[in-house]
Amino acid sequence: MQEYKKIITIEPGKRGGQPCIRGMRISVGDILGWLAAGRSMEQILEDFEELTKEDIYAALSYAANREHHIHQIDTKNCLEEKEDLGLMLLMQKADSSKRVSRETIMKKLVNS
Repeated sequence: MQEYKKIITIEPGKRGGQPCIRGMRISVGDILGWLAAGRSMEQILEDFEELTKEDIYAALSYAANREHHIHQIDTKNCLEEKEDLGLMLLMQKADSSKRVSRETIMKKLVNS
């Protein structure tokens, strides 16, 4: 659900730049915290009449999208670290009397 982009706002001077609901001072983190504490959507909506179900769903969607994005970054970093480790190992195995280019080592890594 990408519709959260119409509901979630980020303003540097509001709540320290945290993502908030429609410019209000209610943050995505507030909603997630209330839900995690066991409050139902109905309880939240009763306590905060300015919120709608769509706002709560938007907060959940934003959090899910952010989690997915962070996981993608972690996976990319892990692959880069693996590549660097492989490069180091190949360099250690290379005969010190021969000059081996980075491109040669990278080709060996890709083909192995």
